[in-house]
Amino acid sequence: MNKITLNFSSVNGELHEKLFVFLHDDLSIILLPTLFAFSMVKTGSYHRKVFVEKKNGFVNVEFKVKSITYNTINEIASQLFSYISWVQQYSIGKHQISLENHYNFPEILINHYVNEVLVKEAKKGSTSAEHAVMALDAYYTWLAKTGIGTVKNIYIKPTAIVAARKNSRRRNVIKYLTPRLRSEYYRECDSLLDECILRAGGGLGIRSCENRGFFLNDFSYGHIERKGLMTLFKEAELHPEKQVFEYFLSGEFSKSKGQKGGESRYLYLSRDLLLRFKLYFDTERSKSNKNTFFLTSSCAWEGYPIGPRQGTNIFNKVKKKLLIKQKKGLIQPGIQIVDEEQSYHLLRHSAGTDCFYDLCERNNIQVDDVTTHSAVMLEVAKLLGHALTGRYGPETTKLYIRLTREKLSLEEEL
Repeated sequence: MNKITLNFSSVNGELHEKLFVFLHDDLSIILLPTLFAFSMVKTGSYHRKVFVEKKNGFVNVEFKVKSITYNTINEIASQLFSYISWVQQYSIGKHQISLENHYNFPEILINHYVNEVLVKEAKKGSTSAEHAVMALDAYYTWLAKTGIGTVKNIYIKPTAIVAARKNSRRRNVIKYLTPRLRSEYYRECDSLLDECILRAGGGLGIRSCENRGFFLNDFSYGHIERKGLMTLFKEAELHPEKQVFEYFLSGEFSKSKGQKGGESRYLYLSRDLLLRFKLYFDTERSKSNKNTFFLTSSCAWEGYPIGPRQGTNIFNKVKKKLLIKQKKGLIQPGIQIVDEEQSYHLLRHSAGTDCFYDLCERNNIQVDDVTTHSAVMLEVAKLLGHALTGRYGPETTKLYIRLTREKLSLEEEL
């Protein structure tokens, strides 16, 4: 399923700036949503239903015309596309529910999508939920007015309103941590182990679970011998001019795709980060025969590989210390505010944003001109282990464009 936008297209000799077409996977048109979108473009409006109580006590439904801009039409079309995409997936294996009869769905099912799927499962905030209600109400009102369907009462339940507000607060936190704030997190660590794991997130953009993929000695993967950190330590000693060191991260420690594991990729450690790793090895890492580099115990001859949430646990522990210092006014002025909603994963977002911005600058590309399949995004995706194909590709692109704006805004403010 897909939604395409046709720019400056002519229909019956009338030129339209934009037309939205909804397509099945076989490229056949999904008729009703496409006709609805065309109606909005052609008239520059949609209909809202209004309940009017008459003197005899009966309530009539009347339709009021509301003028809209292309931006609103685009938002409605996007929300409608998300809805019919969900319908297609939800209807699999269900005989009485299908995309073909979605025009006549009962209210309970449409409201299930808004309240359960969007708010509670997808964690959408208040604005997204309200936009979904606006779009679906406009669509089903159009269906009712044309005689294809019936009037629907689409709304956000009180419990979902509360949940959506919480989601909004969670989403409103700035998802970029400045280098200075990252340095504060590193400085407050209780050990070199903790510091190295946070630095790996903030410098390499790795996930918490991926810290388990660092090995001390050389190892084999895909029938190829890979360099362990001991080899990289020797390289740093033999080549003092070398500033970047390549390390292979096995996909088995990355974000899982079902039972297949994640994407293997190369990490590029700066000399400073590699030397912090070596200092941890020389002074703190337990004398263990395990090849896993990061170990939880520092007792002699002991040591246990860290778990997948070690980075998250360390970050939350340090964050509590920083929140207390911030409350007491002990953090230097001019540093980004520590927020309760900050997480280890924001270190990854921050490293990815720095990489994205640097690549844009190096290639003389405006941030807002970057597309999903541009060289910049493909390079960032490669470094972070992202997939740019499928439904989340465009969202990944938009994320780094937005985070770069946050980065630049913070740099201006601080």
